[in-house]
Amino acid sequence: MFPFDNSYFWTALGFVIFFVLVRKHLAKAVLGGLDGYADKIRGQLKEAADLRAQAQSELAHWQKKQQEILSDAAAILRSAKEDAERIERETAANLKTLAERRRQQAVDKIREAEVAATAAVRNAAVDAAIAATRSILGDQVQGDLATRLLDQSIAALPGTLR
Repeated sequence: MFPFDNSYFWTALGFVIFFVLVRKHLAKAVLGGLDGYADKIRGQLKEAADLRAQAQSELAHWQKKQQEILSDAAAILRSAKEDAERIERETAANLKTLAERRRQQAVDKIREAEVAATAAVRNAAVDAAIAATRSILGDQVQGDLATRLLDQSIAALPGTLR
């Protein structure tokens, strides 16, 4: 039994020769396809790395922007609190000044009322003194002398009493 009579032998030998002859072209085609796929995957990995770096850069940018906004908000809040405290102090001072001014006005009005009342009492006393003098002198002194003395006294009395 020689293997040359066997059809399996010739089929296997043809198969081996076919693969030996086609191996270079088949290897190039398979390896070229695999290399192309590997290049495609490398490109996708590079693109993913670039996108990741860009995303990290954007994240850092927005985190920095967020910190700036938070610090600005804190500064605005601090400024608003300072303004509110200043306004509160000014309002308290103005209220105190206003209360003191109103108190002083009330004291001045009371003083004016006292002066007016004193003047009214004094004027009433002067008028009563004049009337009493007129009555007494009118009863005790008679004639021209009485009239002249009465007129002189009455004319001098308001100037001396007031």
